[in-house]
Amino acid sequence: MEQHTQTVIVNSLYLMKKIKINRLGIRNNISFVLLIFLLFQCSEKEPTSIIYENGIIISQPYLWRVELSENEYIGGHYDQSIVFNNNILLGAMDDQDIAILVSVESKNGEIVWESDYVRRSSSFFMVNAYQNNNLLTGRTGTVLYQLNLENGDYTWTKSIVHHGEYTWITGIDDLFYKFVLEPYPDLNYPVISAQYGNIMNGNTQLFLIPDLGDLPPPNLELVNVSIGGFRYIKPFKNETSSEIFLLCYYDKQYYLLENSAEQVSESYAGLYNFSQRQWVYEKVELGNYNFLEGFTPTIIGDRFYHTLSGGITGCHELYTGEPVWKNVDPHQYAF
Repeated sequence: MEQHTQTVIVNSLYLMKKIKINRLGIRNNISFVLLIFLLFQCSEKEPTSIIYENGIIISQPYLWRVELSENEYIGGHYDQSIVFNNNILLGAMDDQDIAILVSVESKNGEIVWESDYVRRSSSFFMVNAYQNNNLLTGRTGTVLYQLNLENGDYTWTKSIVHHGEYTWITGIDDLFYKFVLEPYPDLNYPVISAQYGNIMNGNTQLFLIPDLGDLPPPNLELVNVSIGGFRYIKPFKNETSSEIFLLCYYDKQYYLLENSAEQVSESYAGLYNFSQRQWVYEKVELGNYNFLEGFTPTIIGDRFYHTLSGGITGCHELYTGEPVWKNVDPHQYAF
């Protein structure tokens, strides 16, 4: 009973910190006292899991909880699990509602370190950063950065041009890949192209502009970002040669042609030998009038799998691009 009582006291203090009581309303105070009383009553019962009839556990009690914001608000976007030495990287807010990063011990919830977010902001943005052991290379706003997950220090930061810089970053070994807008060859139309860099210094250089074929003049008043280009690059090593290959997704984006209501959209996959700086195959058509969904292809063995709009799922041979099968389910949508 003593252990349960201590637990409830902690929970009550947590609630007292989190719940704002209307001091002018007696009824609210009574409700709060009743809530604490109910907590003590429930403390004599061990928390239980919620289990379906088939034995699948769908809910379990907390092993621990840690407060990441004093104001019950954490703004930002976070779409990946970043773990180093059993410590989880999470976004948090300080007492001024400014975003910070924290490393949390996964076994007990203890905060290992706190670090200022790479830029002063009321929200954080963690999307597809590249982790290599304790080094995390990412981009947010106009800053490219590398975070040391051991201590929360930034190894380096670099200012980048905001326009045309895309958040997606992938990598392999000491290399990382990111996207930037570049003029299409012989035309002044922006196309999403690829840069590579070294994680040790953050220096980048352009190495690949996708070939979108002949492009009729678009209505530039309706082209707000680009006329297409890379959506995702997935690097991997050939097990036999140890060469680095890049599975590339790119497309001609939807835009209206001049003096026409026609919409153009063609999606492609290509395999690029980065070690030799040459295409294995460059333009395998994935679908016409279908845009890429999910953006992240899955490689299993010598095949890769992708999704398109309209509920299309496809499978291709990895080293030839030859189609293996395609499935269409209009109720399917990929993220």
